[in-house]
Amino acid sequence: MDEEKIISTKQKHDSTLTPGFSDEENDRRGKDVGEEGGEGGGEGEDGDQNGSPNGRKRARINEAGDAISVKKEEKVKLPRRVTLSRDRDGYVPGSIVRVQLENFVTYDFVEFRPGPNLNMIFGPNGTGKSSIACALCIGLNGAPSLLGRSTELNAFVKHGHDTGYVELELKGKVGKPNLVIRRSINSKNRSSNFTFNGTAVTGREINERITELNVQVGNLCSFLPQDRVSEFAQMSPQQLLKETQRTAGDENLVVWHTTLIDKGKELKIAQTVLQDEQKQRVRLEEKQQALERDVERYHERRAIETEIEICELALPYVQYKESKERYNQAKLERDRAAAEYRQMEEQNKPMKLLQTCADLSTYHKERRTRKDRIKNYYSKTMSSITSRTKQAVCASRADEALEKIKAIKRSEKDLARNKARTREEIAKLQEQVDNAPEYEAINPLNEELKAIKSSVGTLKVKRAELGNRIGELVHKSSQNDRTIQEKQHELREQDNQLNRKISSLRNWDRDCAEVIVWFLKNKESNEFARRVDLPAVVGVTVRDKKYVDAVESCFNANQLKTFVTHSEADYITFNRLFIDTPEALGHKVRVTVWYRPQNMDQLLKPPLATEELHSIGFDNYAIDLVDCPNGLKWFLVKELNMHRTPIALDPRKVDDAKVQAALSRLGPDGRSPPGASYISGNTLAMVSRSAYGQQKTMTVTRSIRPAKNFVHPTIDPAVKRAIDEQIAQAQHGNDELKLKMAELKTEDQALLGEIESLQPRHQELVTRRDAAKKTEDTIKANKARLGSTKKKLEDYENQPSPAEERQRHNAIVEKSVKERSKALAELVGLIKQTIQDQSSLAEISLRQIQLAADVNAIDELCDERTAEAKRIKQAYGEATELFEALRSESIKKKGVVENKISSISNELGAEFRRREEEDPADRWTSETVAAALETEQAKLDLNHATDAGVIQTYEKRKLELENLTASVENKEKKARKLEEGIQKTRDLWYPALTSLVTAIGEKFSAAFDRINCAGEIRVAEDEDYEKWAIEIFVKFREGEPLTQLTGQRQSGGERSLTTILYLMSLTEHARAPFSLVDEINQGMDQRYERAVHDQLVEVTCKAESGQYFLITPKLLPGLQYHQSMKILCVNNGEWLPESTEPGVGNMQRMIKNFLEHRRA
Repeated sequence: MDEEKIISTKQKHDSTLTPGFSDEENDRRGKDVGEEGGEGGGEGEDGDQNGSPNGRKRARINEAGDAISVKKEEKVKLPRRVTLSRDRDGYVPGSIVRVQLENFVTYDFVEFRPGPNLNMIFGPNGTGKSSIACALCIGLNGAPSLLGRSTELNAFVKHGHDTGYVELELKGKVGKPNLVIRRSINSKNRSSNFTFNGTAVTGREINERITELNVQVGNLCSFLPQDRVSEFAQMSPQQLLKETQRTAGDENLVVWHTTLIDKGKELKIAQTVLQDEQKQRVRLEEKQQALERDVERYHERRAIETEIEICELALPYVQYKESKERYNQAKLERDRAAAEYRQMEEQNKPMKLLQTCADLSTYHKERRTRKDRIKNYYSKTMSSITSRTKQAVCASRADEALEKIKAIKRSEKDLARNKARTREEIAKLQEQVDNAPEYEAINPLNEELKAIKSSVGTLKVKRAELGNRIGELVHKSSQNDRTIQEKQHELREQDNQLNRKISSLRNWDRDCAEVIVWFLKNKESNEFARRVDLPAVVGVTVRDKKYVDAVESCFNANQLKTFVTHSEADYITFNRLFIDTPEALGHKVRVTVWYRPQNMDQLLKPPLATEELHSIGFDNYAIDLVDCPNGLKWFLVKELNMHRTPIALDPRKVDDAKVQAALSRLGPDGRSPPGASYISGNTLAMVSRSAYGQQKTMTVTRSIRPAKNFVHPTIDPAVKRAIDEQIAQAQHGNDELKLKMAELKTEDQALLGEIESLQPRHQELVTRRDAAKKTEDTIKANKARLGSTKKKLEDYENQPSPAEERQRHNAIVEKSVKERSKALAELVGLIKQTIQDQSSLAEISLRQIQLAADVNAIDELCDERTAEAKRIKQAYGEATELFEALRSESIKKKGVVENKISSISNELGAEFRRREEEDPADRWTSETVAAALETEQAKLDLNHATDAGVIQTYEKRKLELENLTASVENKEKKARKLEEGIQKTRDLWYPALTSLVTAIGEKFSAAFDRINCAGEIRVAEDEDYEKWAIEIFVKFREGEPLTQLTGQRQSGGERSLTTILYLMSLTEHARAPFSLVDEINQGMDQRYERAVHDQLVEVTCKAESGQYFLITPKLLPGLQYHQSMKILCVNNGEWLPESTEPGVGNMQRMIKNFLEHRRA
């Protein structure tokens, strides 16, 4: 082992680093290592099968997740082992050669030189081991957040000092000088200054320098600080893949993977854009097809409009020619009519002379005299006939009298029959009255019925009173139901607030939100023996919103989303339902579940009493500012120590010195108290006291961020409890009302039974009464009918005698017959005289008619001649008018034609002339042209008008479609090119990745086999290269399946063991010049810790391995050591030597003297 000189300065809390053992002791221990199975006797890479404690190949996972043995697989081509270039001094470029710190965290000043291989840094807690990891990270321009401690750079300046620095000397490239980087920090601000080989530089230049050396302080696979050990297991499988590629294997893996991710995203975007453009092209083509029909209709309409214009031009032209022709014909017709009229005037002159000579007035006068005489005689005769007829009307009375005589005969027979029938009916009714049956007295029956009705009425009144009481109870029950509904509505409003919180949670942790929803939907589930409390993000309510920022700062993101169970069985059930299997949700989820047996006596007590807390300016403890279920409160005090976290909103009231003194106060036993935190205003301070040396107080502060989760409306438990109590009271009231209603209904049923028991007797009495009443009514009816029948017989007997009526009507008939005979004789005489007068009148009329016919013949002939002359004269006038009208019409249409011709375009004129040449206009008629015009106008009406801009739109869209088609073709080429590029990159990346993972996996599995456990590493593939991942599966006990490593499922020790074995498996393939692991062995049992240590020494001390830092607070006895490793002991205390003279405070010399003394 290398020898290191101690360099230290006297301080009350100084630290020194010394090397491990002497060369002699190392030689002895090296031999022991070889004998116990170190480098010479250990297992090689080919000895996994025979050397494994299990004596078998590593286990694989089947579909059910169980571990099964596999046969020898086809050998996978492993990647070439990474061989880092190494200088003659043993360091690889980028290794840490020297570290110098001043006023940094716990150090006043220290300088030491790590070895080129494994550097084991150990010492008691609080001495500053992890500060070395901080120094490496800060000195290489790493962000403070990478350390998982304070996020402020000035927090790393030692308390009580203003400035400090970290100086690192890195091994340069082979044959080149080393690189010295110094970073100066200031406690007053967050800035820092860099120098590189003594020259001031920027942080960016430092990053460029260390990137060239492949230094990776931000990669958990190569640089794992103490406070981030748990984060390794919590890394997503995708992040683990990226960090593994950065750490080990082909140096192009990260570039290839990044290229695949970027090109995959670019391809996805390109395909999306391509699909959008293809859809757009389809839509444009569809629109263009629809537009083509519009364009076609537009052209058709334009052709029709052209035809109409030609017809409109041809129609007046043809009409003018036709009008001119009619004008010529009218002129000829007018001349012919004039000649004919003159000829007719000459022919009518003789007829006019004959008509003047004819005189028929004498004949007319004689005819009127004879006609008047006959007419007067005829009137007298008709008057006489009318008078005789009126007298004859009396004869009709005889017919009426005869009919009445016949009726009297019929009624006489009917009267005899009615008298006989009535006498029979009287005899029958008299017999029924005389033999009437006996019947029961009705009054006693009515009295008994009245008594029964009175009893029933009384019972019904009682039932009505019961009904009123039941109604009142029902009303009260309805009021309770309304209360329950209203309060349940309020609960639903509360649930809506919960749903809004779940919706917000779903945006940043869908798995957690889905599990919460499952529990809300399955409140009555029998899967869990006890209640499972939902995470704090929905289960915790801050009573006063002023404290939400302070309260939320007590949580980390994982604690906000932790489910709390209250029994180990429920803890196992939760893991089975949601994490290990898809049983509950149909898929597995990544959520955190917590369980600790509840024992309040085990809790650390609050550091301050309530009175003392208020006296130094604090408002209250964090736990007293929230409401939550008791089970969740156990989680808050056990895991988050909220009962030990005081909060003050006004920092001016808080004296930090007093608070720190109070929180770090030594216990009664003189021991250091556990650390405590407090919140003052917007600052969270963590106070602790060193357990060593002077036990000084240390305080780390950070600013708290505004709350994001507790600011949302939450369910007020007090309100919810009050609502639940009101619902319970209303339901209890309903239960009591139901009991009372049941009692009243029982009483009502008893009354109803009494009423029903009286019904048979009541029905019997009613039946008897009705029977007696019926008999009584029948007797009374018979007596009444007997009286009315006798009266009817008496009426029949008193009717008048039919013989007298018959004699009176016979006299009427005889008188009427005599009057009718006399009137008939007179009428016959008058008719004969009338016939003679009528014959004389007819003779005179015939003579008159003959004379009138002769005169009329002469008049008709004259009139005919005169009418013909008038007709000819009228025809002549009409011909003249038509001639003048056609003449005017022709002149007008000529003007129309001339105007039309002057207004048409040249193209239309040329088209008209072309058609006239093909079909001369002489053969056209106005009817054919008008019919053609009408046809074209009908076509135009059927062809809907299309906007003239449709052509412009069509052409514009056509050009757009052509451009879009070209764009689609270009994007298709681009997508194919990207696919080809992705495939080429994948052909390079995938074999290298699978080879690396296979090699790491075999070493990882072999390492687990050596400790009688099982482990496997595999690549999870996905269409999206960003989702590719490395999944780690482990098994620590026989009989259980391989399960995926998560930050929740395995214990802390199991996660630490898995982490270090994975990092060790990376070592031989690592490209980083140095790696660091801080306190990875915390939580491991001795068996695992010893096995891990031995394997780590074996792997990191090989000739091809890079520099490795292992920080640990303890070492087990009997561990393996190697000549190439270097042990650095961190010491501190009050009695460090003040002098730096040679030999003073040399830890190695002290150990050597101790060993010599022990041998002696």
